[in-house]
Amino acid sequence: MNTLSNMYHCEEVIEWPTASNRVVVLNGDTRDMIRAIPDNSVQCAVTSPPYWGVRDYGVTDQIGAEPDLNAYVTSLVEVFREVRRVLTPDGTFWLNIGNTYSSGGRKWRGADDKNKGRAMS
Repeated sequence: MNTLSNMYHCEEVIEWPTASNRVVVLNGDTRDMIRAIPDNSVQCAVTSPPYWGVRDYGVTDQIGAEPDLNAYVTSLVEVFREVRRVLTPDGTFWLNIGNTYSSGGRKWRGADDKNKGRAMS
């Protein structure tokens, strides 16, 4: 039998067996990882994606570092379409997204003295 790490080609798999279920954590770029998950196989998805223009995680082509808001929304929609595909018919999707505590990090925003503490240049 294949392990999840072989099936999903992920960088790391952590399994936590419980009485009737198991929790599996896949570590990698969501846009790549989710495509390997079978349709209708996830009961619940919870996410707080990177907010647009708030942090630089130092990853190439990262979500949240798109050149404009429309490109950011397009990136999120790409992922959320895949989330819908993998959710079971009675599955739930929890999205935490909204305003953020940062007021810096983009050319069009004013300087913010707090950025140094937020790991932003």
